[in-house]
Amino acid sequence: MPSFSGALAWPYMYPRPQRPAGLVETAFAELAKRWRPILDVFDRNDVDLCYEVHPGEDLHEGATFEWFLAGR
Repeated sequence: MPSFSGALAWPYMYPRPQRPAGLVETAFAELAKRWRPILDVFDRNDVDLCYEVHPGEDLHEGATFEWFLAGR
């Protein structure tokens, strides 16, 4: 199933304007918290999920996908 990750942190990914320390990490932890139950149900039912990774979404390249998986 194709999906988008959402964009909780996207507006704050660049260092200007200055963002509060830990904001991006908090957003990725929240993203993982929201997606984990869905991914667990999909896993139990043998459903594969495909994230479209591109600018405008929090998961927009390999590093941000790894942050998500780690619950960063």
